[in-house]
Amino acid sequence: MITIGITDCSRWKNYHDWFASENVKVLKLSPKENNTKDVDACDGIVLSGGEDVHPKYYGKPSYWKNRKELKLEVNEARDKFELNVIDKAIKSRKPILGICRGLQIANVYFKGTLIPDLQGKVKTRHSKNEGYDQTHEVNVENDSCLSAIINDKEGITN
Repeated sequence: MITIGITDCSRWKNYHDWFASENVKVLKLSPKENNTKDVDACDGIVLSGGEDVHPKYYGKPSYWKNRKELKLEVNEARDKFELNVIDKAIKSRKPILGICRGLQIANVYFKGTLIPDLQGKVKTRHSKNEGYDQTHEVNVENDSCLSAIINDKEGITN
């Protein structure tokens, strides 16, 4: 049995349902529960999508000053929690998969920066206000841990 820790978000059930199976146990990692200790019980971590990362974490305080124009939606408690989850996972040499915001917070952890508003630079945008999940194409390497997980799900192949 593989245990995957998934960070909490407004669409957490979707992530749970996608990963959970008879061979995969899913554990919710939540800033509300402040359960970073549960990273120890996980074989891998999924950083879920959601709000924007607060610009203070990537050295762009001017973005915060323009937050209304940039349409920034942040959750600082989640930022702090997920940065701690990443730190614990890295120190324990656990694999991490970042999805959308999850990849952004991982980038920030590794001292990267972000461009908060790509409007006009991409064809689609997504948010919780649109009422649907945006999909992103993903290529999964054969013989990887993720490949083993998704091939266990009925109707999903890589």
